[in-house]
Amino acid sequence: MIAGDPGSGKSMLACDMAARVSTARLWPDGESCKLGEVWIFSDEDDKSRVIKPRLLAAGARREPHQMLNGAVGFDPGPEKFLQHLDRTPNCRLVILDPVYSYCGDLDLNKSGDGKKFMRMLAKIAADRHLAIVVLNHDRKAEASAVKRVMGSISLVGTMPSCLGSHPRAGGRNTQTVYADQEQPGR
Repeated sequence: MIAGDPGSGKSMLACDMAARVSTARLWPDGESCKLGEVWIFSDEDDKSRVIKPRLLAAGARREPHQMLNGAVGFDPGPEKFLQHLDRTPNCRLVILDPVYSYCGDLDLNKSGDGKKFMRMLAKIAADRHLAIVVLNHDRKAEASAVKRVMGSISLVGTMPSCLGSHPRAGGRNTQTVYADQEQPGR
């Protein structure tokens, strides 16, 4: 999960990830990246005016990137979502921007619904050997980092990791690890 206020760089960071997967470019820490296709489900940014230029600026392969504007709900089940993935067997990365647009009738402000949705995404990712990155907004009120993310705290607690993106002076953004299940206490 990447969470932050509008304009904090969440989508830019997701486009950088997509570009790396589409070209097998190394991750920033020097780890190798497996080449694959990318699905971007965006309910906020226009694919031709915003997403594609960002992908190209990040060094993405021109095609194929699967981009879908508009919501494809997951409730009562993920069938529509899986149909898109079935058309792309080499998919290695899925981006859902923002996560609330893709949860169907589930209420991500409720702990049970949040856990159910995130566990469903985790199962899809594990079964298909791909990564799913969800983008989320921060709450307007100040809170501790883990409580700053919109929705139930279970959204952060169920994810392997949660990264916060925040604007800072000088026009540059900073990323903060909100939660990392691989490295507790971080």
